[in-house]
Order: sequence, then C-alpha cells, then structure tokens
Amino acid sequence: MNRKRILRGLLFPPAWVLCVLPPAAFASLTAAAVRGMPDCTALYFLYGLSAYALMLWAPRFLRTVRRVRAWVRTTRWGGRYLTDIRFRGTVRMMQGTVVNLLYVAFRTATGIRYGSRWFLSLAAYYFLLVLTRAFLLLGLHRRAGRKDPLAYEYACCRRTAWLLLLITLAIAVMAAQTVWENAGFVYPKTVLYASAAYTFYAVAHTVVGLAQLHRAGSPVLSAGMFIGVVEALMSLFGLQTAMITAFSPDDEAFRLRMNTVTGTAVCSVVLIAAAVMLIHAHRALRSLAVKQEDRA
Repeated sequence: MNRKRILRGLLFPPAWVLCVLPPAAFASLTAAAVRGMPDCTALYFLYGLSAYALMLWAPRFLRTVRRVRAWVRTTRWGGRYLTDIRFRGTVRMMQGTVVNLLYVAFRTATGIRYGSRWFLSLAAYYFLLVLTRAFLLLGLHRRAGRKDPLAYEYACCRRTAWLLLLITLAIAVMAAQTVWENAGFVYPKTVLYASAAYTFYAVAHTVVGLAQLHRAGSPVLSAGMFIGVVEALMSLFGLQTAMITAFSPDDEAFRLRMNTVTGTAVCSVVLIAAAVMLIHAHRALRSLAVKQEDRA
C-alpha cells in the first residue's frame, strides 16, 4: 500500500510541484551547461532531475495541447487553419518568411559585430530565401485571377527552381571554399546557442510542413516546402561547421573530412532536387498546354 502511494505521489505530484520543480530543474541544468560545470555527482543529479521533470510535464503538455486545439477549432480563423490545407500552407509560409527575416537581421548584426564574412554570406543567402518565399506568396495571391490557376502555379514553381539553382550554386562555392581552406568559423557561445535553436526550429518546421502539406495539391506550396528543406539542410551544415570548430578546434583532419562529406551531400541534394522540380514543372506545363489544345 505504501509503495503504491509513493509511486502515485511520484507520478502525480501536487500542482505546486509541477509549477516549481520543472522550471527550477531546467534552469539549473542550463546554468550548469553555460558555466561549463565539470562532471560531478551534482551534475548527474541535475540530469536525473531534469529527466523526471520532463516525464511529469510531457503528458500534461499533450493534454493541454489537445484542449487548446479543440478550442481553436471553434474559432473562425483557427477552424479554417486546422481544416483548410491550402490556408494552413499559406500561413506557414508567411511564418517562415517572418522568422527568416529575423534570422537575417541576427546574422547581419553578428557578421558586422565580429567581422565575419561567413556570417554576412549566410545572411545574404537567407535573405534570398526570404525573397523566394515572398515571390511564392505573391503567386498564391495572384493565382485566383488567372485563367488557368494550376498552370500559373507550375510557372511559379519553375521560376522558383531556377532561383534555387542559382542560389545553391553560390552557396556551393562558399562551401567549397570552406573545405578548401579547411577553415572553421568561430562562434561566440551565445551565437552558437542561438544558431542551434534556429536550426532545430528549421528542421522541426520543415518536418511538420512535409507531414501536413504533402496532400495540398499545390505546386506553389510544394515549392515552399522545398525551400524549407533547403533552409534546414544549410542550417545543419553551418551549425556542424561551428560546433566542430568550437568543440574540436585542434582536429583539422576531422573538420576537413566532415565539412567535405556534409557540404557535398547538402549541395548535391539541393541541386538535384531543384533540377527535379524544374523538370517536373516543365513537363506539367507542357501537359497542361496539350490538354488545352485538345479541348480547343
């Protein structure tokens, strides 16, 4: 009886424990990581305490998400967002554009502050992605007034593929220079953590978008999802370069090998996918033109 009571108390603690323990555990572990706390019993205790706090919060967080989702579904715009795939894709693309703009400002500021050409180059790269997303959003807005909206979307998709090919060729030259010089771009710790947070956001945003929008049936939304994939891959490459430099500064052979493999893989995947998107859009436009001629 006492064991069941103790176990129930550990799994279902009072509300004040849920309000105090998880924030305190996460804050303590974050402070230990930032200050570089050496391995010791206290650090392992913080690891265990944080894992226990996460175990307490996870099911309650999911329950809260379900309740919020049910409430959002009853609202006008929330219900439309949850049920209209095209509207959801448009909102997600606008969200990605805004976040990209904030990240461009962050990269530009840090590039000027630390005199880093790599930071400024990444800022320019992400700004070009912002312009590409803005072009797709404009295409979604204009498609309603077109005689053949689907053909117009495929035309936008084809132009986007050309833009991505040009942008990725430019970033491939930068990646090749990084590998050739075997150079690491040193991030201050705060910049490193911010870059890691953005990378995790980009990957999560892309994965969720692919899961939710693959049935949208819109070439423009598909192109927007592909831009998200490009963004996530380049973020991972930049973060890898920074982390290797920060945590293995003396291992030049390892840095050269990893930068070569990852840079080649990322640029190859993006270039091949952009070429496939270009070919697919061209064939779709030609097929639509043939159907229109047959109808005429």
